Amino acid sequence: MIRICDAVNRHSRIKAVGLCHQIFIGYTMVGVALAKDLGITVPDGLTGMEASIMQAPLHDQVRQQIVPLVDIRAAGLNHFSWILSIRDRRTGEDLYPLFRKRFFELDPAFEPLTRRVFEAFGAFPVPGDTHLCEYLPWVSDPLTKPWEKYNIKLYDWDLMASVREYELDRLDKMADGEATIEGLLETDSEGALEMIENVAGAGNHYHLAANLPNVGQIANLPYGAAVETPVMVNGDGIHPVHVGALPEPVAELCRRETTVAQLCVDAAVEGDRQKALQCLLLDPVVNDIEQAKQILDDYLTSYKE
Repeated sequence: MIRICDAVNRHSRIKAVGLCHQIFIGYTMVGVALAKDLGITVPDGLTGMEASIMQAPLHDQVRQQIVPLVDIRAAGLNHFSWILSIRDRRTGEDLYPLFRKRFFELDPAFEPLTRRVFEAFGAFPVPGDTHLCEYLPWVSDPLTKPWEKYNIKLYDWDLMASVREYELDRLDKMADGEATIEGLLETDSEGALEMIENVAGAGNHYHLAANLPNVGQIANLPYGAAVETPVMVNGDGIHPVHVGALPEPVAELCRRETTVAQLCVDAAVEGDRQKALQCLLLDPVVNDIEQAKQILDDYLTSYKE
């Protein structure tokens, strides 16, 4: 996401905004932790936040209950944002202290990497373990195999590819009049429709998370970097909500990722092999120069077309 947004916004005249539903994984974890306090029913079988066809419907059940009750403000980068505040929508009460207490009362097997990072940095990461691990240097050591300790679930590429093929076939049948569109009436929106409506003059819309170039909405991340914050949308455009500064250790983790993303984009746009290598060498999961060179060679060979 941040690479695409950065590429379009820095290397074209198009103004792009990036949308993602990952903020709702943060809501779901808050809902699980505060279930007894807020009267939320957590369905049997919900064991983690990984993207799987078994877990996703269970996540949705919690999300639908927690979103009307709690306002979460989060900021950072796409798939790497951090909760800054949690408030009861009815009373305005600060729920972060209670959430912190309740989260650490959960089974330690529930999102264990998120738990360790929350303990260490004092800020709660939104994305869940399977995305969080992509941006941290402590989860990829081939000797200690920390992914086993944290029980990181691998994405099922083949299964998800088959799901996409099924959905595309379903849409084709709807377009051809061979299937009803009734099933689309209750489909969740990720906000694009509402944004278009409000930019067109339908009023004001507060969106929980959107990716825009940083113009100061996150005070201690680089100007111009693609960052994720809440936004307000109206007929005058899409306006980032200024959230102040991230905790400095968290900001440092994010700054490195913005540099990696911008090097990746510039390497592709400029055809610059040196920047591509620098991008890999700064990636937190790469810890060997020769390995980075080999990865780059293999990428350029495999994707030369």
